[in-house]
Amino acid sequence: VVIVMDNTGSMQFDPFINQIRDCSGSGCNPMQAVKFGAKSLVDILYGDNESVDGLYLGLVPYIGVVNPGIKDTDWLQTPPNYFDSDLWKGCVMARHLNGNDSTDATPNEEPFEPYYLQHSRDQLFYPNQNPNRRPLRFGRYLVIGDANYNTSPNTIRESVADYGNSSINIQGPNVGCPSPVTPLTTSKAKIIEGISEMNSLNYGGTNSFMGLSYGLRVLSPKWREFWGLDADSKVPSDFNSPNRRKIIVIFTDGVNEWGDRGYRNQRVRSEAEFQTILTPDKYAEIRNDFRRGRIIGVRPGAPGSPVRNDYPGSDMTSYGRITEERLGTSDFSEATNIINTKMADLCNKVKTENGVTVYTIIYGNRFDPSDPGDENANLFKSCASSPGNFFFAPDTEAIQGAFESIANQINILRLSE
Repeated sequence: VVIVMDNTGSMQFDPFINQIRDCSGSGCNPMQAVKFGAKSLVDILYGDNESVDGLYLGLVPYIGVVNPGIKDTDWLQTPPNYFDSDLWKGCVMARHLNGNDSTDATPNEEPFEPYYLQHSRDQLFYPNQNPNRRPLRFGRYLVIGDANYNTSPNTIRESVADYGNSSINIQGPNVGCPSPVTPLTTSKAKIIEGISEMNSLNYGGTNSFMGLSYGLRVLSPKWREFWGLDADSKVPSDFNSPNRRKIIVIFTDGVNEWGDRGYRNQRVRSEAEFQTILTPDKYAEIRNDFRRGRIIGVRPGAPGSPVRNDYPGSDMTSYGRITEERLGTSDFSEATNIINTKMADLCNKVKTENGVTVYTIIYGNRFDPSDPGDENANLFKSCASSPGNFFFAPDTEAIQGAFESIANQINILRLSE
């Protein structure tokens, strides 16, 4: 059984770090509720046992990217020159060029590109400004002003931040990289530890297709050695093996979408403005960088400042930024449609070709399963192996019930086989 879990920003940050709060009553936010729901599933499957013969569980947290959890540079293509393996958390990009974003091809068949945002340095901050406040880095230096067009002298600050979300204070080259995959394990404690480590990250959007693709890889026998599992144990077992049932449970609170900070088409400070507000020595220090295009003045610009629309746009995701056109388009709506199609195709493949039973849970008011025209709800309805394998949780209290119902169904399947 692999639990594939949405950890996006709309799930809300859980202040109970590395804990699972009891949400049997009310008062839990979605992230707390889904962690408790997943733990309830685990508790039902294992009972009071630390392990159960023949039962293996895995976990795939996802946002706009997935963290396979193994910091092995042998998995990687030649990384960019700014890549630091010591700082890298382990997230990787989608292998889109040959269609292996949808397959269980191993790193030996096609290596991964590391998910690693480029270093932001020589950032210019104004006095009293929070250094974690939304620094953006698009391969050029960053210059950011305050809302009052402060003209005080500036200081240079070194940072590895690409984007800092002030509400949860995240920054660095791994921003948007969730907690790691837990490969199949017999250990109840290990799977609960992975659940407890999950938390919401408000960056990158939602890509349930990417989560599902790693659910497939966690179940794939081709990945045994890459997950560090004993080849002689035959775990994961071959697909469609007699007396073996493979199950994916996928949870989301949102539609597939590309996160976007919305910094395009904004007024920005011009070089002339910076010549006015910077000290002569500081202006001389950065003047050549301005003229070589290495510095972009980020909003807010003074009234009358030029409008720049050449920011690549969007958060970083497993498909890069939207304007890289790794999906063949720079249009957000078209990219979402492509991801939805990929997900629908992969759902059909894992069910029909790989013999995997799929359960889906959708939560919240972004879905209306009673509306036949709700394409997003229909995507998860059709992904489920049967109507009885699809669950809609309209509120956080219903999340636990969905997970418990799935666990009870799985136990019935185990007893019948």
